[in-house]
Parts: sequence; C-alpha cells; structure tokens
Amino acid sequence: MTSISTVGRKVDKTTIELIDEPRLVFGNNRLCADPKVGLTSHGLALLDVEGGDVRMIRAGAIGTQGALSHLREFLSRLSYAIPIRQIGKEVQPWKIPKS
Repeated sequence: MTSISTVGRKVDKTTIELIDEPRLVFGNNRLCADPKVGLTSHGLALLDVEGGDVRMIRAGAIGTQGALSHLREFLSRLSYAIPIRQIGKEVQPWKIPKS
C-alpha cells in the first residue's frame, strides 16, 4: 500500500483486484462458477443423476445467531416423519384432513 498527500492530509492508496469465482462441483462431477446455473443444470454435488446414486448432500448457512438457531430448529423438525391420519381405508397424503 502506498500513501499520497492531498491538501495537508495523508491518504492511503488502495489497490482493488477482481478475482475469478472458483468453479464449484455439481452433480455428475460437472463444474460451474455460478451456483444457480450449476444446481439447475447439473443438480447437487455427489449426486449421480444418471446412475441414481446419492451419497451425501452438504449444505451451508450464513446468518445471525438467532437466524441460525431458527434454521437448526426447522431442520430438526424435517428429520422426522410426519404422521398421516388414515381416513377410512384409503390414505390420500395430498389432502389435508380436517381436525
């Protein structure tokens, strides 16, 4: 970093460099720098769409402590099956039964 003087004030000169986005790995080991394009075009990483093999799905979250706490609570609720009340002989999970 170099310094320059302007009207009696010392100002630091800052250098800004633009770097290329890293290429991320998506389904079938395809690479893409844009996550939205990569996910929609190739699917999740370690997902072998062609072979039907799913080994692992990794996800990350960035947020405040409160937001991350709410996310953990929400995800823990998703880890359990939701019981379906049977109405008569047929179970129709797409219809919400009246309480």
